[in-house]
Amino acid sequence: MWALLAVVGPGALILLAVAVLYFARGFSPGVNTLMHGMGGAVVGLVLVTTARVAAPVLRDARALVVAAATVAAVGPLRMNTALVIILVAGVSLFLHRPPPRV
Repeated sequence: MWALLAVVGPGALILLAVAVLYFARGFSPGVNTLMHGMGGAVVGLVLVTTARVAAPVLRDARALVVAAATVAAVGPLRMNTALVIILVAGVSLFLHRPPPRV
């Protein structure tokens, strides 16, 4: 519980402070500049977090195929995300099934 609070707390406080500043000052040029900077920081944080989470998982060729198919289906092909997750979960379970016992 305390570990979760230690991880989430500082970011939540910063976000709360920025939200208060935004609602107090409105659309002033300084706040707009701050929000654009925060957008870049969020994109960077999402990319780094995704890389850290995905790196240990994507060591197998089958996992890379599943990840690439998911990205292609949801991104360029614009398929329904929930449907893609259900289909890819089945395919992934099939590809990663244990070998038959002899």
